[in-house]
Amino acid sequence: MYGEQITEISAYKERPELSKCLDNLSVGDNLVVHKLNRLERSMVEMLEHTALIERGVAIKTLNTPSDRTSEH
Repeated sequence: MYGEQITEISAYKERPELSKCLDNLSVGDNLVVHKLNRLERSMVEMLEHTALIERGVAIKTLNTPSDRTSEH
């Protein structure tokens, strides 16, 4: 389990715990987040996370019924 608490807008560029988490994901893993907007702060980040799906990682959110997986 990884977690960060960021209090400054400028600090969003540096998210070391998220980086560690993403580096450790592999095929068949599930990345679970509370809200998708907590994971993706920009279009660039969204595209990076789309690459996770292409790698076989499922992104699941706790606050919405739909998941981002390659199976849909």
